Amino acid sequence: MKRLVSIILVIGIIASLAIVGLVACKDTRTGYPDGEKYSVGTGEYNIANVSKLNVTWTAGAAYITFTDEVTSVQISEENNLTEPDYQLHHYLDPDGTLWIKPLAATVLDDAIPSFSTKILTLKLPKKALAEVAVEQHGAELVLVGANAQKITTYNTGYGTSIRESQAVDLSATSQGITGDVSFNGAVTGTVKISAAMQAFFTTTTMPTEITMSGKGKVSCYIPESNPGFNVKYNSVTTFHSNFTLTDPVDTEDGLKARTFGSGQVAIKLSCSTRTWLFSDKTENITTISYLEA
Repeated sequence: MKRLVSIILVIGIIASLAIVGLVACKDTRTGYPDGEKYSVGTGEYNIANVSKLNVTWTAGAAYITFTDEVTSVQISEENNLTEPDYQLHHYLDPDGTLWIKPLAATVLDDAIPSFSTKILTLKLPKKALAEVAVEQHGAELVLVGANAQKITTYNTGYGTSIRESQAVDLSATSQGITGDVSFNGAVTGTVKISAAMQAFFTTTTMPTEITMSGKGKVSCYIPESNPGFNVKYNSVTTFHSNFTLTDPVDTEDGLKARTFGSGQVAIKLSCSTRTWLFSDKTENITTISYLEA
């Protein structure tokens, strides 16, 4: 079992409130193209015809799972609203993109009544896709088992959890005053994670570039069998490690830098307080414990 090298940033102990989107979403989007082509409510598609997944969701949660338990794409929703325009809408484009929307194209997101809840459950057979893209507005995301050239998520302020997934490139953003971002799986290309609160990234393969930022704990676990990396971090950060690294060096962009091995992989971590870099022999990467301040 691979040993792991981990990079952990800690900014104190922050208690975050877990809210599952029981609020109205105040978004200014005015709909989407080809709205008349969308089906309403529960749906099912042949996975052989799907090459990309594009989901937008609002006011609740989206649970997306790639699993061997199903043989077709299955879409359903729990919704306490009765109007057809407020139900889930979906459309399989001839180009292979499966589009999923929370509302009819003619309805603004800010028209959703306050305290409404929309829970999307999407199950797909395991298949490598060209892209998985999810945009959330007042909605939590749990994405499990994805395998795509590119995984992109954007969240205006709630939690994003990507588990047991594979990608060449990963981009995960959470904005607002709440919202953690977590990923575990394998990425071989570029990683960009920006969290409103805490950010966690664990990969069993070595990316070519990692950029992470957050206001809470930011932790990055990479395999110890890597070509070496150069890690840059805020000059005000106190940096600790329990394995050999070069001494910190000031860079032209005002950051500190330290190198492990050949330094081939570029890692940039944004933090304002304490940072730990350590080696962990834990065999199961999903149960690694994090160091606390």
